[in-house]
Amino acid sequence: GWAEDERPNIVLLLTDDQNYHSLGYAGNTQVQTPNLDRLASEGLIFDAAYDSTSICMASRAQVMTGMYEYKTGCNFSHGPLRREKWQESYPVLLRNAGYFTGFVGKFGFAVKGEDGDSNYHHNEDIPMDSFDYWCGWPGQGSYKTKENEFFLQYAEKYPHVTQAVGAASEDFIKAAKQDKRPFCLSVSFKAPHGPMSPDPAFDEVYANTAWKTPPNYDQLGAAHLPEQAKSGRQYLTINDFEPDNFQKTMRKYQQLVYGIDVAVGKLREALVRQGVADTTVILFLTDNGYNCGSHGFGGKVLPYEEGSRSPMVIYDPRHPVSGKG
Repeated sequence: GWAEDERPNIVLLLTDDQNYHSLGYAGNTQVQTPNLDRLASEGLIFDAAYDSTSICMASRAQVMTGMYEYKTGCNFSHGPLRREKWQESYPVLLRNAGYFTGFVGKFGFAVKGEDGDSNYHHNEDIPMDSFDYWCGWPGQGSYKTKENEFFLQYAEKYPHVTQAVGAASEDFIKAAKQDKRPFCLSVSFKAPHGPMSPDPAFDEVYANTAWKTPPNYDQLGAAHLPEQAKSGRQYLTINDFEPDNFQKTMRKYQQLVYGIDVAVGKLREALVRQGVADTTVILFLTDNGYNCGSHGFGGKVLPYEEGSRSPMVIYDPRHPVSGKG
């Protein structure tokens, strides 16, 4: 193994419901995602990355543990992640190995004992004490910073939670620099999950964009799909991707992604400021993607391409494939 002082810092950036095609580096010429595009150009793009379950709770438990859903047993209908399985999660394992650990944002699933249910809407449902630094929320949280208990200190300066998540991440990096141990920071954005309430500071970014519909956009009820696939919660009315609202919804959706991009840029600047950029590995991925109208679906859940394919980048400054652009 590495000597203790050679171990890298780790930042995991996890977005919520982000379609693969919402990024410039994925070939979308209508969007502005300069910081994520730069991360991709400096790191390694995993172009065929797929989530194991295109539903947030199950997918997040998988990201944390590296186990498939049938192993975690964690989803909305079955139950929480059991405490003994949480002990195998990367935040716990890294903390046990001497890392200074932090969590910022949406946790998204419950960790409980044998008799617990999958409710994750209260602080006691979430393993906050498993982290050295906690600035997260139970349940879905709110895009209004002031409505999230642990973010009140950021509410005045950063009224939209995406930028508050970025600010809390910067504060963790400062604290980690003082701590001296290698650090692991898990940053879990609420964006671009519905309800789509983007930061009004970025209203001008896409004010004049006329969004293209996906090539397999289907407003006729997805006639090409089997009956079972059409019986769920997935139609265009979910998240407002029907024809009359498509432009408005896509603007809000991509504006939320733009907010993530701004926060990631600031986080990377913070790593440079604290002198740890060259020893910090950055991973970027999502829990699943909205279909955004593909197949006549507005949501996710079913394992079609658009809900399952994840943007995924790993930047490791020590690795020969990582470079400056």
